[in-house]
Amino acid sequence: MNLSASQAVKLVSVIICGALAIIALVGWLAMSRLEVTGPVYTQIANSQGLIGDIEPPPLYVVEAFLDANLAIQNPGQLATYQAEIAALHQQYTARHAYWSSAPLPGALKTEISTTSDAYVQQFWPVLEQRLLPAIATHNQAQISQSLAQLTQIYSAHRAIVQDIVSKAERFNTTAQQNARHQIHHYTLLLTLVPLLALAGVGAGLWFVNSLLLRPLNQITRYMTSLATGDFTADIPCRDAQFEIGDIVQAVSVFRAVILNEREAEANLAAARANAEAERARQQADAATAAAAQKFVVDSLASGLVAFANGDLTCHIHEWFSAEYKTLRMDFNHAVTKMQETMRRIMATTNTVESSAREIMQAASDLSRRSEAQAARLEETAAALDQITDTIRRTSSNAHEAATIAASARADAQASGEVVHKTVTAMTGIEDSSRQISQIIGVIDEIAFQTNLLALNAGVEAARAGEAGRGFAVVATEVRALAQRSADAAKEIKTIISASGEQVETGVRLVDETGKALIRINEQVNQLSEVVQRIATAASEQSSNLGQINDSVNEMDKVTQQNAAMVEQTSAASRALASEATGLARLVGEFRVGEETQTPAPVLAAEPAYA
Repeated sequence: MNLSASQAVKLVSVIICGALAIIALVGWLAMSRLEVTGPVYTQIANSQGLIGDIEPPPLYVVEAFLDANLAIQNPGQLATYQAEIAALHQQYTARHAYWSSAPLPGALKTEISTTSDAYVQQFWPVLEQRLLPAIATHNQAQISQSLAQLTQIYSAHRAIVQDIVSKAERFNTTAQQNARHQIHHYTLLLTLVPLLALAGVGAGLWFVNSLLLRPLNQITRYMTSLATGDFTADIPCRDAQFEIGDIVQAVSVFRAVILNEREAEANLAAARANAEAERARQQADAATAAAAQKFVVDSLASGLVAFANGDLTCHIHEWFSAEYKTLRMDFNHAVTKMQETMRRIMATTNTVESSAREIMQAASDLSRRSEAQAARLEETAAALDQITDTIRRTSSNAHEAATIAASARADAQASGEVVHKTVTAMTGIEDSSRQISQIIGVIDEIAFQTNLLALNAGVEAARAGEAGRGFAVVATEVRALAQRSADAAKEIKTIISASGEQVETGVRLVDETGKALIRINEQVNQLSEVVQRIATAASEQSSNLGQINDSVNEMDKVTQQNAAMVEQTSAASRALASEATGLARLVGEFRVGEETQTPAPVLAAEPAYA
């Protein structure tokens, strides 16, 4: 039976109302039957009235018969008796009409209205038409005859009346018994019907309590436990009928939704924790990368500043991370190459300076000897031999100096290329920083768009009302996450911008170093040209001194020429000494360490930077 709760309540209400209606109907029926004007009472009253009318014999006939006898005895009062008899006749006629329409049993009604009335109808004509006129005329014979006839009619009528009285008594007894039975029946009915109605009402109430109130109380207690946060209990009344079943289904859906929301909140908390951990890891990685990059930039900046100040011992001994290891190795290699080149240049410069001083001293001695040449010509051969050996060594040293100068120029060019590569690498780092800044900008834009989407989702969830509250929480968390991503992107962008500025500073310093190396290369080229000229002059001197050995006899002719040549040589040697001193002073600005210093192992394999 598929009934709703409202239909069940209506059914129980109908049952109760029906029971009350039945009780009222039975009560009304019983009261209507037993009331004073009811059928039972009317039947008993009619039977009692019938007996009253016919036992003793009807007053109308008895009095009329009595009046007839009195009129015979008192003829003087005949008129009075005639009026009384006429009234009694009229009263009998009215009473006979009443009994003809009274609700009596058929046998009694027939005997009263027909059998007994037949004698009465004979009685009145004899009395009124024969006896009374005979009394008025004093006709004793007719009076006696009429009186005898009235007495005979009266006696027959009385026998019929007694029979009717007996039957009426039996009818009255039966009617009273029937009335008592009906009273007992209706009393029993009035007792049983309320009991049955009470049982029906109890059954209806039990039905409502069992199928409605008890499941409703159970589901109410369960919903109260749900409201307190207890989701462990099983849902009661799963097989409940009516709207309770729908409520149970709704509670099941509500419980499932809350459990899903709790699971979603747990997942969201886990996702938030994972996001926080990921953000912390990313921040740690970014901080580590920024620290490593700052360390690299600071180390390179310190090395380049020292390099720009002429300190060629500025090797970077600290370990770099894997992505910057090549940069450190290239820098150390360039510094080492420049250190070795400058060490050779310094050695060559010292040699040139020493040779220049010797040449200057020799030129001074030659000048003094030229002054005394005439007096000491015999010493010329030995002096020329010494000069020839000295000039030969000078020529050899000059050629060696030229070779060293050429090598220094090549090394300076190689150092320039290394610096150029360094500048290229720093430019690449700057480009990478710029690209990272662009990527961070894209991430910032994505975070902004995500924030807008989360804001729109929150608005839509607010429009959805209670159903969108969980989604509103998710939208709020997504918006917060997007805001944190945007803040992190801005921080990373700021760090990258600062790194880009530091890299730009490093590029500028390396570029200045490259320019300094270009100037050094130009000075080395000048030094190479000077040494080449010295070597050429030394070769010419060696050739001339060889000819002097063959032309000692012509010494006198060329004494003046030799004096002039010695003067030129002295001037050239002074100029060479001055250039050598300036070159030594310039090269002395570089610190190349001790001669026995072992270069840093710049080509050794490095472990990954932690």
